[in-house]
Amino acid sequence: MFLQQIINAIPYPLYVKNINEEFVLINNSFAEFLGVDRQEVLQYKFNKKTAFDETKLKLFEPDYEIYLTRKPMHFSEHELINSTTGKRHWLQTIKVPLHDSDGNLYEILSVSTDITEVKERELRLIAGREVMENKLSARTSMLEQSNNEIETFNYSVSHDLRTPLRTIDIFAYFLEKNYADKLDQEGKENIQQIRSSITKMTTLIDNLLIYIRMGKTEVKKESIALKELLDEVIKEVGKISDIRNVEFKFEEMPPVKADRMMLKQGLFNLLSNAVKFTSTRKAPQVIIRGAVENGFSIIQIKDNGVGFSMEYKDKLFKAFKRLHSEEHFEGTGVGLAIVEKIISRHKGQIWAESVLNTSTTFFIKLPID
Repeated sequence: MFLQQIINAIPYPLYVKNINEEFVLINNSFAEFLGVDRQEVLQYKFNKKTAFDETKLKLFEPDYEIYLTRKPMHFSEHELINSTTGKRHWLQTIKVPLHDSDGNLYEILSVSTDITEVKERELRLIAGREVMENKLSARTSMLEQSNNEIETFNYSVSHDLRTPLRTIDIFAYFLEKNYADKLDQEGKENIQQIRSSITKMTTLIDNLLIYIRMGKTEVKKESIALKELLDEVIKEVGKISDIRNVEFKFEEMPPVKADRMMLKQGLFNLLSNAVKFTSTRKAPQVIIRGAVENGFSIIQIKDNGVGFSMEYKDKLFKAFKRLHSEEHFEGTGVGLAIVEKIISRHKGQIWAESVLNTSTTFFIKLPID
């Protein structure tokens, strides 16, 4: 009863469903979203026709992928028409598989945020932008304003994703702390899995926000003591990764002129990757060197990690394109996209050369002036 009161306080549609397609737990927001009585939802059977069948099928569609992958999933945007009310909705949904003590998937937790209002606003902005793109060059300033509004919208949506995650994490923490003696091992493991999935999703959102911010922030160039900045970055990397066995070697450092905050973020992402992908080596090593060529500062960061096949080099700096499985190396797939964004904002270039299972070298080319 107390648990039901807790989930009813969550203002987002939430349900727990078993492998027989039966609802185990729902909150009031979910029943209200379907437009039916809460008891009618709980009494639902998969082979029984109901007023909310079509809506239910749309909501359940992604669940089958969870049954196959057995991994938490985030759907940033999906559209459905509520068959009970006839209203069109856009949702952002987080789905988490729940396993028994033998590791078998037996239930799915789903939490959705209704983003219809902001989605409709986005569509209006996009429609407005398309109209303006067909106008004369005299309307250029209006086009730029529309683009800025869409960027602001994207930032706002990414930022607002934190709210449902934070709410779920708070209640999961509350249950873990105050009801540990009432939960069996399976229940404790489920709560830990929920909180772990929330941590991963929060990291992804943080990286998306950084990516958006790097595209909007004004570039303020200054002369930078590269070795000093690299020392700072290595200390920051050491706060999130074990670098005690990593040998960092510094060779000649070129003069660099860049936005200090942005370059620090880019170097942090590159060195974090170097540490991560050398973690399987007995003697992990990262070599940093540089030179000046034809009016450009060239920075090289080489590691003796797992490397990658050069046939995939075109995917390297694209957001969400991973060259290694998350099972072996955790990550969000956004880190290198952030670095590429930073370097392009400086009118520079970045590329990589790698030998699979041997080494990887990243090259950063920045204008000296």
